[in-house]
Amino acid sequence: WDWWWEIDDVTLEQVVELGNKANIGLKSRYGHPNMSSTALGTFLGRAKNFRKDGDIVRADLHFDKTAYKTPDGDLASYVLDLAENDPDAYGTSIVFDYNLEYRTEEDGAPKKDPKTKENLPPLFRVKKLFAVDTVDSPAATDGMLSDSFFSESVKLSADATRVLDKLLDSPDAVDRIMAFIARYASNKEDKTLKKKFDCECVDCGHKETYDDHCAEHKCSECGGQMRRAERPGPGQGKQAESENKKEGEKMDLTALTLEMLKVGKPDLVNSLIAEGKEAGIKEGREAGVKTERARILEIQTKAAVFKAGGLGEEFDEISKEMVESGATFAEAEGKFKDKKIELLQKGAPKSPGPGDSPEKVITGSEGLSGKELWGFQYENDPKVREEFSSKETYIGFMRASADGRVKLLKK
Repeated sequence: WDWWWEIDDVTLEQVVELGNKANIGLKSRYGHPNMSSTALGTFLGRAKNFRKDGDIVRADLHFDKTAYKTPDGDLASYVLDLAENDPDAYGTSIVFDYNLEYRTEEDGAPKKDPKTKENLPPLFRVKKLFAVDTVDSPAATDGMLSDSFFSESVKLSADATRVLDKLLDSPDAVDRIMAFIARYASNKEDKTLKKKFDCECVDCGHKETYDDHCAEHKCSECGGQMRRAERPGPGQGKQAESENKKEGEKMDLTALTLEMLKVGKPDLVNSLIAEGKEAGIKEGREAGVKTERARILEIQTKAAVFKAGGLGEEFDEISKEMVESGATFAEAEGKFKDKKIELLQKGAPKSPGPGDSPEKVITGSEGLSGKELWGFQYENDPKVREEFSSKETYIGFMRASADGRVKLLKK
C-alpha cells in the first residue's frame, strides 16, 4: 500500500461536493466500524453543511438523540466534552472510495520534482463519501484542525480493510479464508496454552503429568501403560483402537471442500461423479419418455376428433406418419386441418345451401384455399349468399367445418 500522495484544492472541493449531496447529511459514528469493533451503538448523528475553509474542510455535526443513550453510555456528551477540554485527542476521519491521479508530461512520462528529480506523488481523488466518523487518531486531520495524512493507528485498520476488500472480490474468498485459518491453527504451536495431561499407570497406579497424551508414555516406576487419571479405562490395545476408530468416524465433514476431497479421496470423488452422471442420464431418459408419450397421445386424440366428423380413415394414416416422424403436435394438427379442408372440398356440395345439386367449380377459384376460397365462393355463388347473411358468417362456418366442429348431414 503506497501512502505517498498529495491532497490539493480539487480533493477538498470533492469532499465538500459529495458531503453536501446527502440530503439528510452523512452519518457520523464514534470510531470506524472496522477498527476492532462494530458500528452498532456508535451512531452519533449526521454531518451537514460541508464547506471549504482555506486548506480545511469543515462540517457541522448534528447529534441524534439516540447518541445520548447508547449501550456504551452518553457518547454525545462525551464527544462534546472531549472536543472542548482536549481537542488534540479528538478528530474526524472520512470513510470514502477514491482514485489516484498520476501526474504526467505530454508524452506520458511521469512528472518530476524540479529539486529532487523524483516522480511527483499522485493526487488524491474522492469518488464516493460514505461517513464522517469521530476518532482519537484521525486519518486526514491532526486533532481538530490541521492537514497531515494517515496516522499509524488508522493506517493499520485501513491496511486490513484494503486486504480484506481485495480478498473478498474473489468468488471463493470464504473457502480460501477458512482453509487458511484451518492451516494456521494446525501449524501454530503455542507452548503457553498447551494442555497438560494427568496420567496414571494401569498396573501400579503411579501418577505423572505430561504435555502430550498418556498413551504415548510408559510408567517410570514399573514400565506399565499410562492412562488418563480422570477417565480410567483399560489403556491401550483394542479399546484404544476402537476409540480411535470412533474418533475418525466423528470427523467434521462440513469442513471438507471439493478440492480437499479431490486431493485426499480421488476415488470417492470419481465414484460420486459417475453416480451423478448415471442418475442424470436416468432422470433425463424418464423425462424424455414422459414427454414422448404425451406427444403421441395428443396427436392420436386430435386425430380421433377429426375422424368423428365421419369424413374418412385418412386421419389414422396422418397420425401414424406424424408420430413416426417425430412431428410436434402443432405440426400434426396443421396436417389434420389441411386434410379436413381437402375432404370437405371433395365430398361436400360445391356451394352449400338449399338443394343438393352438385355444381362445377366456379371459374376463377382454381388455386385458392381456405379463407380466400371461401370469400371467393360467397362473392360469386348466389346460393351461398342466399343461405348466409354475410361473407364473414360463411367464412366462419367453413372454418368451423374444417376444424371438425361442424358435421354435415346429407339428406
